[in-house]
Amino acid sequence: MDSVHSLDSLVLSLFLFLYCCNSPASPLPSLLALNCNPPPTNNTSTDNKAIEALLHNLTTQVTKTSFAISTVSLNANRFDGIMQCRLDLSPTACALCVRFAKRSISGVCPSSEAVTAWFDGCYLHYYNHYKFSRRIGIPVSTQSSQIYVMDRAKFQLALQTLLLQLRAGISLPSHLGFFNGKILYGANSSRVYALAECIRSVPLKECEVCMDKGIEKLYECCGGREGGVVVAGDCVIRFETYQFFSGQMFYAGGSDSGGWSGIVSYDESENGNGWQGLKVKVAWGWFVGVACLSGLVLGAWLLRRKVVNRAKVGIAGTENGDKVECKVVA
Repeated sequence: MDSVHSLDSLVLSLFLFLYCCNSPASPLPSLLALNCNPPPTNNTSTDNKAIEALLHNLTTQVTKTSFAISTVSLNANRFDGIMQCRLDLSPTACALCVRFAKRSISGVCPSSEAVTAWFDGCYLHYYNHYKFSRRIGIPVSTQSSQIYVMDRAKFQLALQTLLLQLRAGISLPSHLGFFNGKILYGANSSRVYALAECIRSVPLKECEVCMDKGIEKLYECCGGREGGVVVAGDCVIRFETYQFFSGQMFYAGGSDSGGWSGIVSYDESENGNGWQGLKVKVAWGWFVGVACLSGLVLGAWLLRRKVVNRAKVGIAGTENGDKVECKVVA
């Protein structure tokens, strides 16, 4: 029986690995990072009924508000868990991701009493409250494209700008630890897309610290490449040269929001199309400057003409109205 379990785990692990670097059109999310305790190789007994009940509660709730917290106590065990979906996902895409996450965790970590996992689209952790004081951490992991961009200098500058925008956007409490965006660069208006996400139960300051660490790691592993992703424990940062997230953005509002609500993401193309917008602004500046200079010149000429005319009138008459003749003496 144990050999059958090991074989199933091996097969599912291979399956997850094949989907680890999935294409944009892949129907299933990829596994980005995973930590199980005890490890999958340990043959320990676990209260699977409590875990199954917990996962059922989480997957049922998360599709309604994109974030769920649940606690299940059964047979002297208490399991606490959190599940969340990426905020740009529709409820249907969220449901697909969490079902895949539930099935994957049950296969890869069948005997683990503490699991933390990041998927491309959703996050999950649970732990036995009486054996672990809190959720288990997850090591920093990176993935990068093997293809380098053509114009690395402009690409790096654009990526740096976009990551700074993500860092600023994710710091706003109303964004609930999530932000995405795109930026244009180069003569051909090439695009870079990026997103950042934190665990929503993590305090904002810890999210910002995680973002700083993740961005630094992203530069180290993925500089000049067409794509990369860093899982830095409490957060995920990813960039690509294609749009890998939904065209719309959603966040789960409070009790008065009714679930999914819209917010605005960062889009450099809406701020003047990058370099093209800058050229337009410079052209307008030159136009306004030339117009002002022309107005000043015209105003000075009119003022000088008015003064000259007044001078001629003064010479043509005297105080008593007599005519004054001006003769030139040879």
